[in-house]
Amino acid sequence: MGEFWTATDRIADWIVKTPLVSVMMPAFNAGSTVERALSSLVAQTFQGWEVILVDDGSTDDTWERALRVEDRRIRRIRWRQNRGRGAARRFALRQSEGSFVCMLDADDWYYPWKLECQLESLESEPDAVLISSAMASVSDSGELVGVWRNPALSGEDVLAPQLRSLLELSFPHAPCMIRSGNAKAFGYHAGLRRAEEYHHLALVLKDHRYLVSGRVLYAYTEAGSYAKEGSGPRYLWSALASALLIG
Repeated sequence: MGEFWTATDRIADWIVKTPLVSVMMPAFNAGSTVERALSSLVAQTFQGWEVILVDDGSTDDTWERALRVEDRRIRRIRWRQNRGRGAARRFALRQSEGSFVCMLDADDWYYPWKLECQLESLESEPDAVLISSAMASVSDSGELVGVWRNPALSGEDVLAPQLRSLLELSFPHAPCMIRSGNAKAFGYHAGLRRAEEYHHLALVLKDHRYLVSGRVLYAYTEAGSYAKEGSGPRYLWSALASALLIG
């Protein structure tokens, strides 16, 4: 029995020291949801992950609630002032150690098989720089509102051709898994508080192919996000991101 537990502890140490997947989690005033987001990682069928949680100057109890989820794979950083999502993602990406990187906002969550499914897909398609999936849209109370999915896709993965135009960038950023080397080649624009994901994906995908899956692997609290930000600010940040790409 003692040998069994010793072996298990060594496996746990290996998982912590050599994560295959790094998850970036920016968090701002997410006290009511951050535990759920972290718990969805702990529940993954694939366990070789780390998460870099950046508390971006929260004024609520986000930090205290994040500490409640005890797991050595959770790396927590606390900023005193809010710097914006672009800066938080950029910092987390630089700190990541995995061969693949994923995103998980502090008010969203993963389906339990998310990491396992995407790893298998990318390993089977070495030419793909990333994979995105369908995404459930949920209310603040967790009720299903709809599903973001390309109507041409079923549950199968599709290897898409290179983008000819940014207008073809029609899949969501949040569920993506990206090869770390490609993601770090560009990073996120620290000056963008919104639409930093659009800007980053456009740079990563240039001259590369990618996978898109019709499987629902990510739950996104769209209603809450729109209530906090509004459509006007989102449009303005998207316009700025597009201008930066053109320039």
